[in-house]
Amino acid sequence: MIIRRPEVLEFLLYMLFVLLIGAVNLWVSFGLALCVALRARGTRIGAGAQRMARENT
Repeated sequence: MIIRRPEVLEFLLYMLFVLLIGAVNLWVSFGLALCVALRARGTRIGAGAQRMARENT
């Protein structure tokens, strides 16, 4: 199926942009929430990885 109407292609492009903005928003929101949660517990991401590496050896 070939879409030749420019308004349909433009609409699909705008929908793609909306989905990309939503994905970036979700990623940033999750990252910020993770940083706040780790700071509240007084932990760091690197500290957990080092602790797990020591337990496995």
